[in-house]
Amino acid sequence: MGAILAQIENGDLDAQETIVGGIITYVAKFVPAALRILSLDAEQDEDAPPRLSAKEIDRKFAEEWRSVAGVHETKLAKEYLTTAKKWSLYGAMVRRGEVVGTGKYVWMAAHEIGIEILDEDSLDLIDSVTYKDIRNFGGPGGHFRLLYHKDEADSRSELLLKFAEGSAHQEMTYAVASYINEIVRQEGITCEAAKINEDVEDHETSLMSVEA
Repeated sequence: MGAILAQIENGDLDAQETIVGGIITYVAKFVPAALRILSLDAEQDEDAPPRLSAKEIDRKFAEEWRSVAGVHETKLAKEYLTTAKKWSLYGAMVRRGEVVGTGKYVWMAAHEIGIEILDEDSLDLIDSVTYKDIRNFGGPGGHFRLLYHKDEADSRSELLLKFAEGSAHQEMTYAVASYINEIVRQEGITCEAAKINEDVEDHETSLMSVEA
């Protein structure tokens, strides 16, 4: 998919861009960081498929880019979207944020089922929370607080994120509120979530409570 984006943005791969220095620039921009980081990791499970070296990634990227040379942008865009739709989180709102107090970054994805927290580099699932398990979300001070309780036997868990983008706090709060309100509408549930959207618009930094 990175080669498709490179072709759309830059056109055909020119001869001078086959030089290692040139390809590295495009690989860094269009190849997911997870793939590049794994290629530098010396440790590997014996049962895992072999990882490509950095040079092999550069070469493979150049080959894939050449394979779409001359293809019309419209066709490339359709191919890209067809592939993207196969991702389980296609259409979700995904924002990158720092876990406050740890220095660690993660991805938060909000979709119609719930919220998923993904590793920044590998995109491996760290945690998954359905909307019925959420007790509070949003919060003041530019931080997004997610308080959830999955099981009566478990204590409540809390995640406090500082999003990389300034507007992401309100965007994520509004997205979660919208998904919860849609569930409320479809299932006829009576709870505080019914007025969440109004609260988000009037008080964008307030902490939203979801209690039945």
